[in-house]
Order: sequence, then C-alpha cells, then structure tokens
Amino acid sequence: MKVVLRLAALQAASAIILGLGWWFAKDQMHGLAALVGGAIAATLTLYAGVQTFSRPATDPQTIARQFVRAQQKKWLLAVVLFALALKGLAAYALPLILAFAIGVSFYKLALLWN
Repeated sequence: MKVVLRLAALQAASAIILGLGWWFAKDQMHGLAALVGGAIAATLTLYAGVQTFSRPATDPQTIARQFVRAQQKKWLLAVVLFALALKGLAAYALPLILAFAIGVSFYKLALLWN
C-alpha cells in the first residue's frame, strides 16, 4: 500500500503543477481541466490500491482475484469519471486528457521503486 500512496501523491502533485501551468499559459478553465485530469489518475490509483490491498489474502489465487477485480472496477470508474469531466469540460479536453496521461505514465516510475 506504501507504493500506492506514494504513486497517488506523485500523481496529485503532478495534477496541481499541470493545472497551474495550464492556468498561467492559457486560462483558469484549461487549468481546471488539467487539474481534474490529473486528479482522475490519482483517484483511480488510490481506488485500485485500496480495493486490492485492503483485504488480507495469503494464497496467490485470492491475491490475483482481488487485483483483477480491482482493475475491472477501476476502469469502470474511469469511464464514469471521464464522462462526468467531459460533460462539464468538453471544450477543454486536451489538458484534461494530457494531465491524465502524464499521471498514468508515473506507473513506469513505480516499477523502479524498491
């Protein structure tokens, strides 16, 4: 769970930085869209982590089942969150999706952590 929290914190920090960057480069709505996109990435990471690791499991089959179910629920939640975000921020889809993609790209960094 420690890696999940660290990754979500990095994604949240990235969302804030990207939101501020878009705000200063364009306007506050672009900044808000970037913040929301990054926040979606962090929220999904936390959700999947809690769903996977909140229940103790000792056998590999149970661990794998919890992981797969958490990932399925995570992507369903992603669809819902993006639908809601794009409903209000459709004109600002570029910063929203870019910030999400940058947030998700931090998963590669997590593979390098001990």
